Amino acid sequence: MEERPSRSPRGRLADPRYRAEMLARLDSLIAVLRLAQHKASSAPAKHAEQAERLTRMHRNLSRTLDVCDYARRSLNAPQPHGQVPLGQPASSQAPQAGCFAESSNLEEFRRLRELGPLQDEAPSAAEIEALCAQLIADQEE
Repeated sequence: MEERPSRSPRGRLADPRYRAEMLARLDSLIAVLRLAQHKASSAPAKHAEQAERLTRMHRNLSRTLDVCDYARRSLNAPQPHGQVPLGQPASSQAPQAGCFAESSNLEEFRRLRELGPLQDEAPSAAEIEALCAQLIADQEE
């Protein structure tokens, strides 16, 4: 029987061809971000409001480039047995500013904030079953 490619990101990242494709896409994205960052740095500001906007833009581009550089290092790192690291362990600190941007609305943000940080332990089979049942029930509504 032929082995089907994994649909999970973790399984696909174990494939060297997929990793190479992701690296190529990431390099293209980094080039575009660096160009935008350079333009934001060299653009003349006519008034204080525009200067503030350009500074914010430059800072956001820098943060995005940091994430891209981390992803590039992760994709270039040799992984034992095809395993891909999941990243930094969850910290017990409160969410930082900007985490609201990852939520689709304020209600979702508040619910996620109440749950607290992710823990390292894997969910039990019962928890997974309960979540699947809840997902199916939500889709039927």
